[in-house]
Amino acid sequence: MLSKNAFSGVNLDMLKCPLCSDKYSNHDQPFERQKKFDFIFCDCINCGSFKASEAVWDDNFDGQLNDIQKVRISYDVRQYTDKPTSTGERRFFSIDQKYIDYRKSNNNLPTPAEQATNLIRFLGDETNKNMSPIRYLPDNIYLKIGAKTPFFCGQILIELHDRKLITGEEITINND
Repeated sequence: MLSKNAFSGVNLDMLKCPLCSDKYSNHDQPFERQKKFDFIFCDCINCGSFKASEAVWDDNFDGQLNDIQKVRISYDVRQYTDKPTSTGERRFFSIDQKYIDYRKSNNNLPTPAEQATNLIRFLGDETNKNMSPIRYLPDNIYLKIGAKTPFFCGQILIELHDRKLITGEEITINND
């Protein structure tokens, strides 16, 4: 595990995330690219923290992956990095060529039923953690549940609300 101090003194380049391209984020600079030990360490507020060798980075993150593959990789990264560690240190998902090849041939997103389950689980975990109702969902909720877009995530949320599987205030979806 690497601690935040492992990157002290490392020069940062601010870029767009190669997975989400900051497409749905309201943040000005969501992505930190840090090079150390021949790896590029990426910390995206949407996708999570991941690392790849320069060769894997150059061979795969410059237009070679389609949107579904990127969302699936982002979902895997988020699933890994959202799990707490016993020491509280930040975790980086390691992306190697074998993993990329696997995702290129097997890039199915979770089914809508699995996405709905993931959404209910997220809502329950957050409510339990904060001991209060959730006022706003994070911008990256669609990546956390494995949905292709924020809009599709919103449609699942509305469906769950309409079927009274979740309760809350009026739900509105921003299509921007």
